Amino acid sequence: GCWRWWGGSGVAGIGLWTHVIGGVDGTNENHWVNGVFDASDSCAGDLVKNNYPFKIGARARGTGMAHPGGDGSDAAYADNAGSRFYGEIDEAMVFSIAIDDSMAAAIYNLF
Repeated sequence: GCWRWWGGSGVAGIGLWTHVIGGVDGTNENHWVNGVFDASDSCAGDLVKNNYPFKIGARARGTGMAHPGGDGSDAAYADNAGSRFYGEIDEAMVFSIAIDDSMAAAIYNLF
């Protein structure tokens, strides 16, 4: 399985509304920014399953998973401050199907 931090090259500008989609299709983790394909990383198999809570905008404490700028330890993220998204998240959705380019564009155009 796989578990990753955002691996795309698209950047959300300060003060700008940015639509972001991340999806896994069994082979790759794919990213779209504002309805346009941005990047893909190898991600064969199912997503990692564990007992940690599912979060959008923060990393579950105690997962021991490293990310840029930290060692992944609880000590490094005593209050999750190092892994929080600072901004507003609106219209979060979770799908049980793989997203492709046409679906990403259609979802983006809904907003």
